[in-house]
Amino acid sequence: MKLLCNPLEIAYKYQHPLHGKYAYKEAADPTLVYFKGRYFLFTSKCGGFYYSDDLVKWEFHEDRTLEIHGYAPDVSVRGEWLYFCASSYAKKCKILRSKDPFKGFELVNAPFAFWDPHLYFEGEKAYLYWGCSSKEPIHGVEMDVEKMTPKGERFDLVSADPAHHGIDDKSVYEDKRTLWQKYIALFTGSGTFVEGAFLNKIGEKYYFQYATPGTEFPTYGDAVLVGDSPKGLFTWQKHNPYSVCPGGFTQGAGHGSTFEDEFGNLWHTSSVCVCVNHNFERRLGLWPAGVDEDGLLFCNQYFADYPKEIPDGKFDARKIGPAYMLLSYKKKATALSSREGMEPQNAVDESIKTMWQAESGKKGEWLMVDLGAEKDVRAVQVNFGDWEVPKKKAPRREYGGTISQERFIDTEQPDYVYTLEVSSDGKTWQPYTGGSTKLPHKLWAANARARYVRITFESAPFGQRFTLCGLRVFGFGGGALPEQAKGTAAKRLSPTRAKFSWAAQKDATGHCIRLGIAPDKLYTSILLYDENEYTATFLDAGTRYFYAVDAFNESGITQGEVRQMEG
Repeated sequence: MKLLCNPLEIAYKYQHPLHGKYAYKEAADPTLVYFKGRYFLFTSKCGGFYYSDDLVKWEFHEDRTLEIHGYAPDVSVRGEWLYFCASSYAKKCKILRSKDPFKGFELVNAPFAFWDPHLYFEGEKAYLYWGCSSKEPIHGVEMDVEKMTPKGERFDLVSADPAHHGIDDKSVYEDKRTLWQKYIALFTGSGTFVEGAFLNKIGEKYYFQYATPGTEFPTYGDAVLVGDSPKGLFTWQKHNPYSVCPGGFTQGAGHGSTFEDEFGNLWHTSSVCVCVNHNFERRLGLWPAGVDEDGLLFCNQYFADYPKEIPDGKFDARKIGPAYMLLSYKKKATALSSREGMEPQNAVDESIKTMWQAESGKKGEWLMVDLGAEKDVRAVQVNFGDWEVPKKKAPRREYGGTISQERFIDTEQPDYVYTLEVSSDGKTWQPYTGGSTKLPHKLWAANARARYVRITFESAPFGQRFTLCGLRVFGFGGGALPEQAKGTAAKRLSPTRAKFSWAAQKDATGHCIRLGIAPDKLYTSILLYDENEYTATFLDAGTRYFYAVDAFNESGITQGEVRQMEG
């Protein structure tokens, strides 16, 4: 049994901007494959790749000979070879390959410049897909499988269609754009971006995925089209978006890849939005996926950032739910010190964007959460944030990236060193677990009866002030389940938007909307706290929807009545 909790637990690499003042971490646009008995994960801006034997514990292998400053690195398997390519507008993009990634890659060809590539192999044929634009569609072309040169005419696959597909609509964010976003739009255009192409053949069908409407938005997600060949024609899948996480601690679930594990289970990995220090400050998420009896590709993002127990061997992705419930939401938090505007309560508000920061990075700073009563604690997730992290300077040749985003990708993997303790009375403390780790997001699992959870810091990278965006305690509260949500309603506001509402509930921590195209296909999930209404902006025009509003608290989940949406 595996225990997984998002954000994905990898050693995210610090980015030191040439022109910016502070450093921050980034990883995005993941491609994950199973190759020769191992999982290989390639992400933007990491300076190499990650690898794992089980999808839980990840190690990093540095390889600066790869196109480390090219966004959206893609890897594809063809027989004994692993092929690699990444993005560039300024030069012809290299296509590399390797039989052993740990020993390096060799050049196959550099056919032309492209952005957000995906190379797909099928037998003795190869296809290259690419595109990242608010003005042009995603393109494709058949490639000579040996020479890696275009073979035949380019074909177009998909453009944004916000009038019919709400996931393509970013107009809802128009009034929330930052000055930086408005500046970038002068060059890229203000329309919806379509990007991040990826193709899977499952059974006899081809599932073409793309990301939209923009990486900085909570509704950034992956949509899917279905066809009978790698060239299409592709038609819109009835269930869409395929991947979207508009609520919860980790929001955004776009631009990624779908892969099969060693047991034949499908998984989906995508980018998670942080976007505090920089528009492209991101993390990764990983979720079980599947194809149902009607051929619909789906991703299980029900309680997307809660711990999940994943069975060994073959499993039904639809049956996987949260292993434990959240105990720390809005509980009283105290600290030895806090900077103004970055109070302890920010560590328990279920937002990856808000942070508690101590006044120093000195050994002995601590943060404590009072759960209100003794609870059955099963796991604690420690999430470090970045704020005013001192940046490094490197030789000019080490910087790369587009003109506005040149940065040095750190070669170090410095440790976070801290201890976790639990107590029933706030006076006598027992060690929980935890210690030195290179992981800024880490779930520590152990059973304990406790009311108080305390983290005490020893050191953090680059002498920065101790900063947490989340100290999340999971387990079971021991009380009654919440009552079933009452007064649930859902009414269409436009062809692609709908408003959901329900009665306020004192016995619930929050609610999770399940949404889908049939009562037994509620594949989309929207996790919410302290809300009794929500407007979904990612519906498909002309599609009939069903929904349920599930109530949850520290003891578990009470599923809501499945109803049909009005309008």
